Amino acid sequence: MRIAQDARYIIEYFHGIGRYSYELLCALSEQDDHYEYVILRNPRHRSPIVTAPGFSDCPIRIPPVSPGTLLILQRVVRREGCDLLHSHFPVGPVLRSFPAVVTVHDLQAIRVEGFSGERPKWVEWAHRVFYRYAYRHTIQNADAIIAVSQATADELLDVYPGLRRSVIHVVHEAVDRNRFRPAPAGAIAALRDRLKLPERFILNVGNTRPHKNVPMLVRGFHEFLQQADSPDAALILAGVRDRFRPNVLALIEALGLQDRVRFVDYVSDEDLPVLYSAADFFAITSYKEGFGLPPLEAMSCGKAVVAARAASLPEIVGEAGLLVDPFDAQDIGAALARLWCDQDLRHELEMQAHVQAQKFSWERTAQQTIGVYHAILG
Repeated sequence: MRIAQDARYIIEYFHGIGRYSYELLCALSEQDDHYEYVILRNPRHRSPIVTAPGFSDCPIRIPPVSPGTLLILQRVVRREGCDLLHSHFPVGPVLRSFPAVVTVHDLQAIRVEGFSGERPKWVEWAHRVFYRYAYRHTIQNADAIIAVSQATADELLDVYPGLRRSVIHVVHEAVDRNRFRPAPAGAIAALRDRLKLPERFILNVGNTRPHKNVPMLVRGFHEFLQQADSPDAALILAGVRDRFRPNVLALIEALGLQDRVRFVDYVSDEDLPVLYSAADFFAITSYKEGFGLPPLEAMSCGKAVVAARAASLPEIVGEAGLLVDPFDAQDIGAALARLWCDQDLRHELEMQAHVQAQKFSWERTAQQTIGVYHAILG
């Protein structure tokens, strides 16, 4: 049996869905010799993703979120002789003669106001229409749905009440614990010097789309500075520059935080675990999060977390963090101050972080995903 893996979000650099695709495929190559896999690859990733036996590579120039996925992708899957398509995001063929599994990370594209914003109005409108149709058709017609968290599964049933609960399988994402672990002091010192990082800082990793709620984190940090005597406190925001960043920069300037809050652009795979290790702790105030890889990566590097009491974050963070109201800057500021100033609490949560991170592994993710394939193909 041959399974097509739609991994087109893996490009020259990748995070989010691309990271999920890469780690899942690597884990499948180590866990499964029952099926053959055809990886539908974005040509922007210039080399095969997995070279293990049973894996073949199929470069495809159709953009992931495009009419081509809806109308043309099915021909590629049939041409490759595949018995099943696993879409790693909820945009799949409209017509098909083969069963399909779809992974749903989140529903931000149809649930978050302004997700497609900061573009010309007609482009924003076209994206909204496309996402609503593509998500509904792909999800409602899937033979099985993999939700990356219980929070995502619950939201699916809320948005699409006609879905049968039995087709939804909660399969958590994970973290590569061989890569995300506490970095040695020498590596931290070298990165601190290269990126001109302060001695102490709070870290956030991700983009600045509306649901990431970065402006509220900045406001919470401002509140923290009012509450605590911390002349050395800093907030580092790491991630690829996007079209929403100017709004955050304007807020930083309006609050007079230019010397305290700083963006660090794209961080390499090699540097990211070191950056987590260099931070005092990690903070995330997203009000919509399908899974939450950055807090899990931070915990795997031994860091405590301040996280929003929203969506999947309590499910992922567990007892390893302080939970806050994502819409209350004072609550966020109080939690930041508490974790910054209370070293004993920070160490206690760091111990919990290690335990919590151990609950997630890509090996388990791959095994549970294979179980979904078995249920369809036998």
